[in-house]
Amino acid sequence: MKRIAPFSESRASVSANSSPTATSGGSGRWIIAAVLILVAVAAGAAVAVSQSSDDTSAGAPGTTTPGTAPATDGADELTGDEATATTALDSSPASMDPVHIFADDVLLGSWTGGQWTANPEVAPALDGSVVSYVDGEQIRESTVVGPPETWCEAFDDPSWYVTLGSSSPTLGGLYGMTNLTWNPRPQSVTDIAPSAAHLEAAADALAQAGLPDAEIVISRIVRLDIEGDGVDEVILTAEVGEPDFYGSRVGDYSVMILRQVNDSEQVDNLVLGVHVTTGSEPGAESAEDLGASPGVITVNSTYFGFVDAIDLNGDGTLELLTTQSGYEWFWRDVIDTSSGRPELVLNSGCGA
Repeated sequence: MKRIAPFSESRASVSANSSPTATSGGSGRWIIAAVLILVAVAAGAAVAVSQSSDDTSAGAPGTTTPGTAPATDGADELTGDEATATTALDSSPASMDPVHIFADDVLLGSWTGGQWTANPEVAPALDGSVVSYVDGEQIRESTVVGPPETWCEAFDDPSWYVTLGSSSPTLGGLYGMTNLTWNPRPQSVTDIAPSAAHLEAAADALAQAGLPDAEIVISRIVRLDIEGDGVDEVILTAEVGEPDFYGSRVGDYSVMILRQVNDSEQVDNLVLGVHVTTGSEPGAESAEDLGASPGVITVNSTYFGFVDAIDLNGDGTLELLTTQSGYEWFWRDVIDTSSGRPELVLNSGCGA
C-alpha cells in the first residue's frame, strides 16, 4: 500500500481564476488518478442537490432547504453571524509539554516545543497518561494502560496504538489529547444546508480536475470560525461512487473544499482534496474480465471527508480533522491553518 503524499507536497488550491494541479500515477491495470491533498470518506449520507438555501441557513448534512437559492458571487456570504463559543473549559493555552494527539486509540503525533511532531521511531512513554477525548461539547477521559504497540506495518512511518482503561468512551471518530488544560472547542462547528454557491464551488473544482458537468452530490457542509476572529469559514464535501476492489466508474468523484474570506473580502475556494474518474486515465480499461460489475474500470478511487474541528494545541485556532480512504485503506489527517494556508501537520493510516 502506497502512502498518500503529505499535504505540503501535493497541495492544490482553486480560486476564481486558478486551476488545481492534477497528478496521476500507477501502471498496468491499476491506475490511481487524483489530486490528493488530504484524506477522507465524506461523513453522512450523500444526497443530490439542485436547490438550496444560503450559507446562513441551518440544516442537516446532505439535505436541502425548499426553495430556490439566489445566485451569489460569494463576496459576502461568509461574513454573517459570529460563531458561538463554548465554555466547557477555560481558554488558557497549553501549559504542559508534550501534548500527544490521538484519533480514537491511534497516536497521530504530538505538539512539542511549540511545533507539531510526527510519531517517533521509539514509542513514547504513555502508560498511565490521561487522554481527554472531545465528544460533541463534552470532554471524556480515559487512561492509557501499558506501553504503545505497533499499529500498522503496511507503511514505513512509525504508527502506534494504545490500550485504554475500562472507563474509556465509545470510540469511533473521536479525537483526544494528553495534558489538556484549555478549551478544545473555543468556536462551534455547525452543519448547514447547501446553497447555490456551494454547488458552484464543487462543480468548478471538479471541472478543473477534468470532470465537467458533474452532478453535485453534497455529503456534508459545516460552518465554523476557525481563527475565532468573527469571520466564518465553510467546509464542504461532495462525492459520487464508493470504494471498489476492481476500481471505479466514469463520473465517480470526491472533493473537499475550504471556503474562506480573503483580504479583499472575496471568498476563496481552497481544494483540500479531489479525485475524479474520467475514463481517459492512462491504462484505464474495463474490469469486467476481472470479475467486476459492468461499467467498472481499472482506476482506483480516493474519498475525502471532514470529521471535526478542534483546538489541539491551545492556541485558540481550530485544527481541521479529515480523512481520506479507498478500498481497504484509510488515512487520518490533522490540518493546521494558522499560517494562513492549510498545512498537513499530523497523520496516520493503514491499509492492505
